[in-house]
Amino acid sequence: MPRTRELFISEDQINDPLASPLEADLGGLPPLLIQVGDEEVLLSDSERFNEKAAASGVDVELRVWPEMFHVWHTCVGLFEEASAAIDEMTQFIWAKTDN
Repeated sequence: MPRTRELFISEDQINDPLASPLEADLGGLPPLLIQVGDEEVLLSDSERFNEKAAASGVDVELRVWPEMFHVWHTCVGLFEEASAAIDEMTQFIWAKTDN
């Protein structure tokens, strides 16, 4: 990931909360649903973000999807799991908002 990171931020920005949400104060965030595949390169970051958000008092749910990869959600119509993930997001939003 360091080479990819270098395309977007400089070395002195690594700990900037705007570049790395793991460095941010997460208190006060709205309810969060984190969906991540167990094949995702950012799985450990997602798990750490979930832990930090929960420790900050955020209502957060982490869903690890088996055999899913980065942005599998964009594959609606190709993978049943993509549609299921979108459905899960919809249910989460409905449950957490005053509808």
